[in-house]
Amino acid sequence: VHAVAAIGKRPGLSCYEFISTFYKLEALVCTYAGIVHPIGDVSGWVIPQEILSRKCDPPSCNKRPPRRPKKKRYPSVGEFRYGKRRVKQRCSRCKSHGHNMKSCTNPIPMADAALT
Repeated sequence: VHAVAAIGKRPGLSCYEFISTFYKLEALVCTYAGIVHPIGDVSGWVIPQEILSRKCDPPSCNKRPPRRPKKKRYPSVGEFRYGKRRVKQRCSRCKSHGHNMKSCTNPIPMADAALT
């Protein structure tokens, strides 16, 4: 709509010049001008043996899972994954790695005990 308004404000331009020929009446008439021949009786069909030997299974009727699909994509085989390096968890009480203050088994230092 915006493009048509912009073209209409320019002198000497017509919006009909910018319409593709696929959307015009001649294209619609040419689409249905040809003859469609019927395919005939089944007994007259020539079907190759390799097509006859194929088994066509119906599509699987698996229900979609009831939750939202995952946003994280699984990497392909041999694909290297780039991204942020993960920072190791560090306890704010004893400053050691691998756990946090809530699960720390070390005794509370005296300086922290005096503040609380």
